[in-house]
Amino acid sequence: MSENQKKSEIDIYELIQNGEILQNAQGNTSEEVFKDICAKISNSKNFLSSKIEPNELFEQLCEREKSISTAMGDGIAFPHPAKSLVKNIDEQRIVLCFLENEIDMKSFDGKKVDKMFLILSYNQEEHLKILQKLAIILQNNDFKNLLSSKPNLEQLRFFFESL
Repeated sequence: MSENQKKSEIDIYELIQNGEILQNAQGNTSEEVFKDICAKISNSKNFLSSKIEPNELFEQLCEREKSISTAMGDGIAFPHPAKSLVKNIDEQRIVLCFLENEIDMKSFDGKKVDKMFLILSYNQEEHLKILQKLAIILQNNDFKNLLSSKPNLEQLRFFFESL
């Protein structure tokens, strides 16, 4: 079994650690927020080695959002590219973004989005595993309360270690 085919146990904290936490993603629409996120991560040490092209990521995020909203309710969205841009399973990551302004992403509950888990997965199977883990962890009220405080990586580590 090749490195890219190995079964992986999804660790949300590790995916965020491999990605980024952006405290004040700016914009008044999903497109503006995606543009800001892509600009900010383009110089991140975690992304320089990934070979993910920021302009392609931006285009893919916008394309995916146009087809169907990635807003999941409770002010949270799971944006992701229309096609995988990650070439190796070990390069999967999540960019946790806290928005400066709430934006309308046509969520089923009508709530505006103020938090995004930008998911960069290796393939559809891995993407579904990540979504499943996020859905489980987001049922935890302590985690939702922590997200409301816009935690840094250290605060997230303490939370995940306590589980």
